[in-house]
Amino acid sequence: MIHDCKLKGLHLRITPKGQRSFVHQATRTGIRVYEPIGNADHMSVDEARKIAKRKRNAHAHAVSPEKVCPDQG
Repeated sequence: MIHDCKLKGLHLRITPKGQRSFVHQATRTGIRVYEPIGNADHMSVDEARKIAKRKRNAHAHAVSPEKVCPDQG
């Protein structure tokens, strides 16, 4: 996993087969989870940062990230 140096919690996950996807790291009830953001082949890192920021803000306000970005991931 590659960590984004500009936005804490944003990562690029690369599978052994070479598939790349952006994920957002969050903590839910003390457990670290990685929420999918989207396929890195179809979105820019700037788009992924915007979505990750919305997800992070949703966590800060105790809103389900799925309600904020239902079509992403």
